[in-house]
Amino acid sequence: MQKYLQKLAQYVYHHALLVCLISGLATVLSTYSVYRLASHLDTDLSALLPDNYPSVLAMEQIKARVAGLDYLTVLIECENWEATRSFADHLVQELGTNQYKAYIHFIDYQRDIDFFKKHAPLYMALPDLNDIRDCIEDRIAEEKLKLSPMYIKLDDEAEEGFDFSDIEQKYKRPGQEEAYYTSPEHTLLAIRFNAAGAATNLSFARQFFTTIENVVHQIGPQNYDSNMHISYGGTIKNRLDEYDVIRHDITSTLLYGTLGVVLILVFYFKQPLAAIFIGGPLLMGLAWAFAITYMVIGRLNTITGFLFVILFGMGIDFGVHFFARYLESRTKGQSIVQAFETMLTQTGSALFTSGLTTSAAFYALMITDFRGFSEFGFIVDTGILTSMLAMITVLLAALTLSDRDLKWIGNRPLWGHTKNHLKNHFPAASGILIIGVLLILYLGYKSPQLTFEYDFTNLRSNLPASVEVKRKLDTLSNYSSLSQSPAVILADNQKDLEEVVSAVETRFSAQDATPTAQSTRTLWSSLPDSQNEKLEIIASIKLLANGEGAKLLKGKQKTRVDSLRELLDVKKLAITDIPSSIQKRFASIDGTPALFAFIYPSVQLRDGRNTIAIAKDIGTIQTPSGKIYHASNSNIIFADMLTVMLKDSRTAMIATISAVLLIILIDFRNSWQTLLVMLPLMVGLIWTCGSMVVMGTKLNFYNIVVFPCIIGMGVDNVCPLGALRF
Repeated sequence: MQKYLQKLAQYVYHHALLVCLISGLATVLSTYSVYRLASHLDTDLSALLPDNYPSVLAMEQIKARVAGLDYLTVLIECENWEATRSFADHLVQELGTNQYKAYIHFIDYQRDIDFFKKHAPLYMALPDLNDIRDCIEDRIAEEKLKLSPMYIKLDDEAEEGFDFSDIEQKYKRPGQEEAYYTSPEHTLLAIRFNAAGAATNLSFARQFFTTIENVVHQIGPQNYDSNMHISYGGTIKNRLDEYDVIRHDITSTLLYGTLGVVLILVFYFKQPLAAIFIGGPLLMGLAWAFAITYMVIGRLNTITGFLFVILFGMGIDFGVHFFARYLESRTKGQSIVQAFETMLTQTGSALFTSGLTTSAAFYALMITDFRGFSEFGFIVDTGILTSMLAMITVLLAALTLSDRDLKWIGNRPLWGHTKNHLKNHFPAASGILIIGVLLILYLGYKSPQLTFEYDFTNLRSNLPASVEVKRKLDTLSNYSSLSQSPAVILADNQKDLEEVVSAVETRFSAQDATPTAQSTRTLWSSLPDSQNEKLEIIASIKLLANGEGAKLLKGKQKTRVDSLRELLDVKKLAITDIPSSIQKRFASIDGTPALFAFIYPSVQLRDGRNTIAIAKDIGTIQTPSGKIYHASNSNIIFADMLTVMLKDSRTAMIATISAVLLIILIDFRNSWQTLLVMLPLMVGLIWTCGSMVVMGTKLNFYNIVVFPCIIGMGVDNVCPLGALRF
């Protein structure tokens, strides 16, 4: 290896300009791919799972067939109810035109209370209808009995009548009489715009939101009331907020991280150009790495989105060690070529070992299904290799041109590098060792207390404005059903759909006292059940109410029957009779009725353990005919992601430790030296876990990747040990 490294040093020295031109051209060609990759930041959780997972496949089918699952809620806040209602009507009328059909699947801002009032008897339970009929029959029979000459009324007998108030109260819900989705004080009104596309398509989501926002501004809330306030919520807004927050965090982290590294380099090397000598080749290497990433993977996810700054911090190590060794050699009087040879054959040998070990550690992550690990491993490993390549070519070429031709490099001694530095002992070694052992004991005791963060809402951006909109929407009692997060399950035909619903309901009704699902809804479940039996009872009630016996009723009894009579003129309902607002909610993208069911949870889905439980219960459904269907939504995908991540985290740790241990053992050929190198890594893991407990930080699916990273990055400490062998 030393022979080839010496030849490389000679070649770069004599062809420095050519090396710079070729690497510069490669960087320019990579720029477009890097730009495209930066534009493909996928914040969808499904991007962290393999494409062949049932929940991911089911979600893709759902997106292809079902419209209106993602939505934007416009919340109008004003003390003037008439102004609020007028503005809402105007906004819905404007956005309900064909001009906006490409964006808006349907608009939901009023409930069809007239329909359900008109057909109320059909939506009552059979026992309640029977009670009403029996009550009227009994009262009429009693009135007929009073006409008998044999009837004797006792003086203390109170006049009794029938009373339906208990049954009426049973079917009354808060806000039931209000058509709009509004608060009890009528200071809030919500309009839900269901999208014709998916929120995962960020370009569509941005256009969808901008279109509605522009129309709101054009109409002008201030034209209706100067104090009217408009805010936005829903899945579309949440997705855009998360994307913007992540992009902002990546940009700011990159800016601050790069600036910090530059300042440290300038301070340590005592010359401003050090940041250019080291940072320039590193940026080139990272550009090559992310261009390869775009060609192989094509996107970044919520975990790999921050890798540029991480790789900048990891890749800079090669440049720091190489440049420091170069300056040290030049200070000792070596020529440029001799300094290159020393740098590559001595420091480079150790760095190649640590780089290959780190590379193998991160490549080991690629065996996992969790893309937060596998894609992270691929990108980091590629970045390490390209950074190393850039440092042994571009850095050497830049140093040649700067030192040989331009005389820009000053050979100043570095911080901590004195002439007698090799004779000095490590200061306070005994004291530091004692402190280290005490920390191991204390933090090792704390480490088992490290827990996992299952509450996903604690990991989201949760912008104050979005949190406030959600809080206000929760006060709208008649809006609560729309704000739930049901799972969706598709079927091939109506018969299969009925079997799926039956299987789901059988499953959660047969569970223990705490089932994870409580109800299912399809388009056909909007129809009343047992219509034929109900119509028979309604017909008998109608016959009683219109018969001669009803004429005997007086006072309150007559009033109650008269009010009931107008509700008895009903007929059997078909799907086409269901209000259009409900039909649109269950429509496919082409407008035909979609064969799918909503499955509503009975548990709080903020807790990841509940999402895992409900995914196990309803994620896969087998019908009596033997067909298998898969339910999906963001919660089920999150549950699968948690399950895969927790399983793969163990695999990732074992794989990275094994890869590091094997390569170090091969390179050192000494078990004691191998254990000496591994010892700091294990201590670092213990300190990390214990410190997280002390700081109150939990593991989550964002930071759990740090543990394989500690193994992969921490092995760079092999560099000094490698150098000692020469």
